[in-house]
Amino acid sequence: MGGEISRRWPRLLVKQDGVVRRDSGYGLPTAVALQNPGKKCRLDLLLLAAGGNIIVRSMAEPEQKQWYFYLARCADGSLYSGIAVDPVKRMEVHNAGKGARYTRSRLPVAMVYSEPHPDQSSALKREAVVRKWARKKKELLIAGTLTDDA
Repeated sequence: MGGEISRRWPRLLVKQDGVVRRDSGYGLPTAVALQNPGKKCRLDLLLLAAGGNIIVRSMAEPEQKQWYFYLARCADGSLYSGIAVDPVKRMEVHNAGKGARYTRSRLPVAMVYSEPHPDQSSALKREAVVRKWARKKKELLIAGTLTDDA
């Protein structure tokens, strides 16, 4: 990482091109981003923790949230599809009248199906596929009796 980096903050000396510092207002940096010379464009964030210890977190590899594709049945019997990180909270938002415009006039809504996905992109793709299906096929998915899942 270019230079000696101590585990205690007072001895942290960084002498490397591309160093970004954020000042705490008291003359001490609260975070330092270093370009890792071993890999192109990878940044590591060094954070000051309690007691002056340093925590290194990779900015290039953030924690991934698990996303869910869900189907909700509205009060009029129609089905609404969506994605969320927390589908239970999303149902609460829908039922509070602050969710999608479609569900606001069809309250209450109840989640009838959900499936986990590793990222937002795959959940969105799944929603796009299922949204094109006929209602009968969606009902089979909800019942768990769908034989052809494409």
